[in-house]
Amino acid sequence: MGLRKVAMTPPRDRPALIAFFLPLTRRTCAELGIGDGTVAAYLADVLAEFARSDRLYRLATPAGRRLASVVEMLAAAPPAPGCDGERAFHRYVGDFALFMSGLFRPFVERGGFLGYYLGEGARAYARVAALSEGGSRRERALYAELTSRFEYYAGALDYLRKVRFPGLAGPDPVAAFVREIDGVLAGLSRN
Repeated sequence: MGLRKVAMTPPRDRPALIAFFLPLTRRTCAELGIGDGTVAAYLADVLAEFARSDRLYRLATPAGRRLASVVEMLAAAPPAPGCDGERAFHRYVGDFALFMSGLFRPFVERGGFLGYYLGEGARAYARVAALSEGGSRRERALYAELTSRFEYYAGALDYLRKVRFPGLAGPDPVAAFVREIDGVLAGLSRN
């Protein structure tokens, strides 16, 4: 099966989302005694990136059906050729697995695929680290950290959900998250 990336423009509200999520991820990492400022910033970036469902489900089949699981994503080839395309693909898979197994853990657990997401997310980040040879040492170290402690960081996002977003355990947690973020952005735009 081939794969295509759905065309998107970067969200204009990204700086506001980062400003909202970064203090939350910093506090979460500090409270749990894991990670550092770089990891907290990465977690905030993942949350901001996936705050819009079109960015969360950005891979699609050639027929246009969006892929909504790690299994579907890994069954397809990366949408862009070459090392950069493969690296971006594996980063997306790692980010998706981290986001879903962290922020939407009850949903992933109900589906019976938490262990799979934790394993494949760590493998995706290991692949990103391997494909980052020649890149900055800091970037390679970040992906190595995400690989070795993937389960901890997914757990940190689960903790963040429980503390900050308790309403995400309902029947459609992604829609609840998007509504919550829309409310945050509406509040920020009034200030």
